[in-house]
Amino acid sequence: MKNIFKNNESILLLICIFLCIFLAAYNPQFYSIQNINSILRSSSTVMIVAFGMTILLTSGEVDLSVGALMSFVTIIVMDVINIIGSIHLGFIIFFLLCFFIVFFYIFVLIFFILFLYWFNQWIS
Repeated sequence: MKNIFKNNESILLLICIFLCIFLAAYNPQFYSIQNINSILRSSSTVMIVAFGMTILLTSGEVDLSVGALMSFVTIIVMDVINIIGSIHLGFIIFFLLCFFIVFFYIFVLIFFILFLYWFNQWIS
């Protein structure tokens, strides 16, 4: 039993199991299809970002800008949806904004590589 509590993952698993049992006893509709569907819908964007970060961390890279970009794009999209009143146009602007952010990153990266190439040629 001591070996179980030495591992942090097993402690978290036990806490999650305890919370699920407590919430199921406190609210009988905790395991309903509507509640599970609502939980999955509300956490889907975080799951997508977590999946991408898992791939990055597995490959040995660290990128801290993912959360900031997700928050920035979410705020812009919600402002567009509130101003215009169209969810479809909000999502179109979301995809265009993501495209331009990636395009800007690629442009800055190419500019930086060319600058380093020019600087290396200037030194030697």
